[in-house]
This record gives sequence, C-alpha cells and structure tokens, in this order.
Amino acid sequence: MRAFAIALVLAACHPSAPSPRFPDPASLADDVTLEIVAGPTIHGRDAVARALGDHVIVGRQWIDGDTRVVELVLGGVAAAVIIHTDARGEATRVRLYADKTARAPITAPIAGTAVIEHRGTSIEQANLAAATKIWAALDAHDPDGVLTGALPTYVYDDRGGPAPLDTKGTRALLDRFLHLVDGFTIVEKPVFFAAGDDVITESVEHMTFHGKPITLHGLDIKHFTGGALASDTQYANSDEARAAITPAE
Repeated sequence: MRAFAIALVLAACHPSAPSPRFPDPASLADDVTLEIVAGPTIHGRDAVARALGDHVIVGRQWIDGDTRVVELVLGGVAAAVIIHTDARGEATRVRLYADKTARAPITAPIAGTAVIEHRGTSIEQANLAAATKIWAALDAHDPDGVLTGALPTYVYDDRGGPAPLDTKGTRALLDRFLHLVDGFTIVEKPVFFAAGDDVITESVEHMTFHGKPITLHGLDIKHFTGGALASDTQYANSDEARAAITPAE
C-alpha cells in the first residue's frame, strides 16, 4: 500500500500537460508528508523516494494557488490526490484517496487529462455559490435540496461503488444513508474551490452509527453545465467507515 500511495503522489508531480506549478517534476520538500486516507502517514522525502513507482495514469487536474487536485489511475483503479505546495513549488503535504472497487480495470483517464486553473470568473463564482447551497442542503438532511437544479441527465459516480447512479438512484442512496446514521454534519471543507465548470470539495463529516461516532473524509468533484449540476464524482476510502463501525478484535 505504501508503494502504491507514493507512486500516485510522484506521478501527480509528472502531469501529462506541462504546468508552471511543478517546474521540477520530482519536486518534494524535505519534510513532505503523505497522508493516506484510512491508512498510514509517511514522512520525509527519503521515505517517499525509497518507494517510487511508475505504473500511474494521470487524468484531470485542478489548480487553485498552492493546491492541486489530480485524478489518477493505478493498477486499473481510480484514485485522487490533493497536493499542497510551498512558495518554491515543492510538495509539502499530500493526501491520497483510493478505494477498492469491483468494477472492471481502468486503462485510461476516466474523463480526460485537462489541467484547469481557478481564474475567479463569474461562472466560477456562480458555480461555487451553487455548490455551497448543495452542501448546506446535505448538512440540513434535505435530499430534495441536494438535487434541486440538477440536470435530468445528472450522474453521481462514487468511484468505490459498483456503478454510477442517476438522479433517482442518487436520491434513494441519500435517503438510505441519512436513515442509517444519526447527527450527520459536515464539520469542515479543507479544500473548496471552483475551476472552470467544476467545483472541488474535500469534506470532513461527523455522524454516529448505532451510537458509534464516525468521521469520514471525501473528495468530490461537481461539474456544472450552464449553472445546473451535471455530475458528481466522488473519491473516498470505504475502509474508513468499516474501521469505525467494526468491533475491535
């Protein structure tokens, strides 16, 4: 798992399209940390360098200042990393989202290889406002509000799930989830920005399941078309939830 994670991080520093934010493709700070969601944290450039891998396909990338979000494919599985850089452009903190899946192996980027930077346009501002309302509706346990304004062709794709869902399937999933847990709330959005037609959100969520407290982390990419929500792509690690609700041996 460590080699897998580190390979993803280093591949993210080798974007398929040139980027001024990573002039040195192997740029890692001496004290870089790699945080694997539902896994270990690895410290230091040397520890990262000892486990380099190269079987990675780089997909879309979104950039906002010193934050880069990158979709990846490794070993046929979709994953994503969030990379924070310092003033020198060196990666100082990286978080990896990767999950098991029963889907067929992926052999190419799931949605292209575009590199999209936040520009502060009116479209980005409108999309960010729309995403804010959607997250507020979820925080208020309002499935109707979550899907209000979604296109009839809306698709929700949890990359760790068995298959994408349409609007009806997404609504059923929301209803089931909110019925199973208590006290669901979004306590933090460490990453939240718009770039082009997309809004990128990393969320930290608290809830209880049969009285057991759970904290979950997720990375969501909302795509808007003409101001309407067209799709959600989500990355998480289901081991995080399983570990929280499974009794200790």
